[in-house]
Amino acid sequence: MSMLAELEDTREEGREEGREQNAITMLKDNLALDKVILYSGVSEARVLELQKSLTENE
Repeated sequence: MSMLAELEDTREEGREEGREQNAITMLKDNLALDKVILYSGVSEARVLELQKSLTENE
């Protein structure tokens, strides 16, 4: 893998982490799931996983 491709992979991972953090914040604020999915850009399956992990940690 070229250095440029590795850099792009790293950037995408960072963007995804940011989207997930935004989704977590929205979930903590009790925003409706469909809005979390729409506004965060995180898949429904992943939002449900995040929601489950938040409720398990309460």
